[in-house]
Amino acid sequence: MIAFRCLQCQVALQVPDDWMGRKGLCPCCQTRFVIPKKKPVFFARIFGNLPIATALPIIQKNANDLVVTTTSRSDNLHPNCREIKTECALISSLNENHKYPRYATQFVSSVQERNCDIIIGLDFGTSCTKVVIRSPYEHGGSAYPVPFYHVGNPGNPYLLPSVLWVDPNGNFSLTQVQGGSLYRDIKLNLVNNKPLYPIGKVSGHISPVPPDILAVGYIALVLQETRQWFLRTHIERYGMLKLTWGMNIGIPSYSYDDEILTKAYRKVAKVGWQLSIRPPLPSVQMAKKMLREIQGEHIGQNEATIEVIPEVIAEAIGYARSQRRNEGLHILVDVGASTVDMCSFLLRSDNGEDYYHILTADVQPLGTVSLYRMLIDVLHKDYPQVADSLWTKLNPLNPFYNVQFPEEESSQIALNDARKEHQDQYRKMFGRLVIDLKTKRDPNSPKWITGVPIFLCGGGKMMTEFKDYLSKSIVEIQSLYSRKGNLLLQSLPSLYELPNTITDGYRDRLAVAWGLSYPEHDIGEVERPSEISDIPPRRVIERKEEPWER
Repeated sequence: MIAFRCLQCQVALQVPDDWMGRKGLCPCCQTRFVIPKKKPVFFARIFGNLPIATALPIIQKNANDLVVTTTSRSDNLHPNCREIKTECALISSLNENHKYPRYATQFVSSVQERNCDIIIGLDFGTSCTKVVIRSPYEHGGSAYPVPFYHVGNPGNPYLLPSVLWVDPNGNFSLTQVQGGSLYRDIKLNLVNNKPLYPIGKVSGHISPVPPDILAVGYIALVLQETRQWFLRTHIERYGMLKLTWGMNIGIPSYSYDDEILTKAYRKVAKVGWQLSIRPPLPSVQMAKKMLREIQGEHIGQNEATIEVIPEVIAEAIGYARSQRRNEGLHILVDVGASTVDMCSFLLRSDNGEDYYHILTADVQPLGTVSLYRMLIDVLHKDYPQVADSLWTKLNPLNPFYNVQFPEEESSQIALNDARKEHQDQYRKMFGRLVIDLKTKRDPNSPKWITGVPIFLCGGGKMMTEFKDYLSKSIVEIQSLYSRKGNLLLQSLPSLYELPNTITDGYRDRLAVAWGLSYPEHDIGEVERPSEISDIPPRRVIERKEEPWER
């Protein structure tokens, strides 16, 4: 076997002898390299503009409760590796023969020099979940986006579908299981406190499952996958340290104003952590038992530090830490798969600490998949077979990619009417936010003169429809209400800290998880909308007209 390191991220790799001289791709940082000769060579030679790599780590979950083995896969490849012919087993030279249990939280080491804080930024999305791990006080505060190679989205392993399978025995799984039930929209139902029925099952013949049970199971599995990846791939950097874990989970800005829901969110996250470090496989029975037994905020020993952070604030951290930072009033529009989250906030600093004051927040079911579903419902009346076919082909990452709708005039009219209705709801949502800001939430901000920055974020920012919606809404509100001030549509700065092989589109999707991976005290203080009083506009003092002015 040839053992070597990636020069970029230092991860230890090992491949068969006959792979010497082949081109490869680092499984951690996606750096392209040439596999070195079998001699005392410690680093792989990085190359630049050469052909696509021919090696990719493929990790497949084993049937037992331990870590993962390697297997071959020829389809569903990462876009950075279009022509992969061989697979490179990711094996650290220091733990080559060790298999970590799924519930492991520490490296196998006889000596642990000191404690090391590790923060998991968990962006629990309606459609996909993203995770970034950060060691804020070691190795320059390095951040590592977590790839879910064997369970992630085929087009982008950093996106983990927010779906959960439950097998006939009640065990949770991130992959399809024989005879199992599939659950979606876990986050949406958790926020709305609605029980879930499995997809494709008749509701009258099966009992619904409370959303907190499914959320606990999903979070537990995500945490196990996350820690497994980190323990397997970063022993060289952190193997001699005792890991002190923490997790920041994102919550919609509108929900953050509900203290009861925020506490419930935090409890689900904490129970999910506890379930992830227990030896049995996470199951419905275990999740139900732990939720019932655990009362309040404290949940016993071995708990990680869990915090709930508004997603929009986490998304703005990159901007707040960039040279483009400009304190004062801002508007952020986050277009997700199911929802559109609009909020406004004030950014300021005091003694080196950032403060975020959320002034307004609104969430509506107007996301990319919601628009797609609306169009499918319109088609179903006259074209049921076409509608069913389009629904089965749904790709939550890009619902409208390579989709052909019927070209008949009647169907086009109906589809255009549905699009107009969706646009009107989006426009009214944005209009309410701006009017509330200008009339009572922050009517005296100097940004109304210099320009209020508006950031379009989320997976839907790349879709032409939503870009046009926001641009037209800005033009309309400025033309109809001349006193509503100057609105400037801008883009958030790119996250250059992430591996440069992650394209900008994928980089943007990791923005929330990246922001959540900072320690809470580094993020700053966040104030809820209900904690901030309205501000009356300045009174215009009318003076008496002088005789010479008549």
